[in-house]
Amino acid sequence: MLVPSSNWRPNPADPKVLCNKILEATIKEEDKYQEGLTKIFFRAGMLALLESRRSNRLNELVTLIQKNVKRRLAMQHYQKMRSSAIRIQTWWRGILAQRFVLGVRKETAALRVQRAARAFIQRSKFHTIRLSIIAFQTCAFPPFVACVCLKPCYADARGARARKIAQTERVTRAATWLQSLFRGVCALPSLSIP
Repeated sequence: MLVPSSNWRPNPADPKVLCNKILEATIKEEDKYQEGLTKIFFRAGMLALLESRRSNRLNELVTLIQKNVKRRLAMQHYQKMRSSAIRIQTWWRGILAQRFVLGVRKETAALRVQRAARAFIQRSKFHTIRLSIIAFQTCAFPPFVACVCLKPCYADARGARARKIAQTERVTRAATWLQSLFRGVCALPSLSIP
């Protein structure tokens, strides 16, 4: 504990060499200890100094081990919490994406329904106006009457107009012919008046 394990390498089976290295590393003054054949003799207080250094080194090593264990446990806890948070975030983002897609689908469907409804309303208005115009043209109603039904008993407005023009032309031709006969300008026409 008092010397690194790299100093144990030359001959780990020889305790005398290892003890010399420990003493050289911890006690700088050589007059504080004396080596014997089988024992080491210390001056007063040196054994307590070595014990305090050993206990301090033990405390440092225990603190280092505790620090590393706590770090490892904290890292494991962090990694577990991080993976759980990522899993929850992924799940929640999936739910939000599903809600967004559902909202887009609903909005698209609503727009389609609105478009179809507006098209239906516009077509209905167009057909109503068209049928009213056709009914007006075919039924010869006054302009302020809107008729959407086609009644076959009424004369065609365009036909009525054409008949009215033809009748006017007949009357004019007949009047002109009568006037020319009265004046004696022409003879009886070869054309018959319809």
